[in-house]
Amino acid sequence: MESSFEALRRIQLQEKHNATLTVVDEAFYEAYAAFLIRQAEKLRQSFSLDEVKVYENTQKILKEVIERRQQKILLKAFRDLKVGEVTSEGLARQEKELYIELLKLLQAHEATLNSAFAGEKTVQEKPEEKNTVTVRILVDLPAFIGVDYQTLGPFTASQVVELKKEEAELLIKRNAAEPVGPAEPAQKTS
Repeated sequence: MESSFEALRRIQLQEKHNATLTVVDEAFYEAYAAFLIRQAEKLRQSFSLDEVKVYENTQKILKEVIERRQQKILLKAFRDLKVGEVTSEGLARQEKELYIELLKLLQAHEATLNSAFAGEKTVQEKPEEKNTVTVRILVDLPAFIGVDYQTLGPFTASQVVELKKEEAELLIKRNAAEPVGPAEPAQKTS
């Protein structure tokens, strides 16, 4: 990943002018932390007003990019939860953690509200039912984030696995898996 003032400026402009998140490398923040350290070292070795300006502007732009991305991640988590398509691709490592935590909080909040409006005391009082389905994977699948925000996979075609009901239904709907009878042993995924 290129970490330079110009590259950061391009990301800033993309974040400012697009509603969607700009795809960044997982190590985005580490790369720019290292960039700032290199810039500070340059200033210690040979002071230059131009270099001071680049260093200070990099800090300002980075702060703005972080704030805009945080807002967009919050909106993304809310939107993804509503449509049921959870993906953290294109986010930096720290942003993925934020995204997953936001999803957990939003889901818990929604469950609390749903139980309150349904006249239930707590969500935990519902009787537990078997919430897994055994499926045969029909195509090679890369790793993805499941409904409980845990990474599942990667899976290979013809692999038999036990998945949460919602995950299995989604894969079946997309012709990526088929239900399997109880006779075949399944690999546990959680």
